[in-house]
Amino acid sequence: MKIGYFVPDRIEPNRDNQKTDIRIDFPEKVHFAHKGRYAFLRILHACSVKKVAVPAYLCESVVSVLKSTDIEIALFDIDEQDLNPSADALLLQLDLDPQIEAVLVPSLYGNPADLPRFEKIAKDRDLLLIDDAAQAYGAQIDGKTVGSFGDGGFVSFSPGKPTAWYAGSFFWCRRPIETVHRCRPLRNKIEYFDYCMNREITKWNYCSGRNQ
Repeated sequence: MKIGYFVPDRIEPNRDNQKTDIRIDFPEKVHFAHKGRYAFLRILHACSVKKVAVPAYLCESVVSVLKSTDIEIALFDIDEQDLNPSADALLLQLDLDPQIEAVLVPSLYGNPADLPRFEKIAKDRDLLLIDDAAQAYGAQIDGKTVGSFGDGGFVSFSPGKPTAWYAGSFFWCRRPIETVHRCRPLRNKIEYFDYCMNREITKWNYCSGRNQ
């Protein structure tokens, strides 16, 4: 398995001004959600999933949004080498719980999970695979971009992500997605203002040496 990565232009400015292409070529039509957790939820709803397996080490926001629904959660272990989901642990959990219909596979800290193996497990076990690329935008495995594996996937643009912005997520799914239009201008303006203020405060602390 060959893992590829990208280097932003600002790190290597003398590369003849060539642009680094870090697009994710989604297999299906791209949709927008306000946050990555909502993109994940919409994929599950589109696939009528009643029980999903998620790794035990995961962003709490993903688990909290699941708890607000009727979708059951099954936990499986992680690989201590890279903290990504363990394929072996998933197989054990599937043997214990045959009611699992889908699995979420996040690639943490920019380091891709073993998505080709998870894809094979999903195919062999008639399981839906959801590829969470919120923390690994631009990473590749054997020339295929993380976020495009399985039956659905998403990237997130919230603060702290490789593609940091104040909110937003792009996602895709092999099943039809119901279009949802929810205009929340006041909430969006507040989140954007908070994001900008935090950036300015961080920049001021850095320039003034307060972060040392």
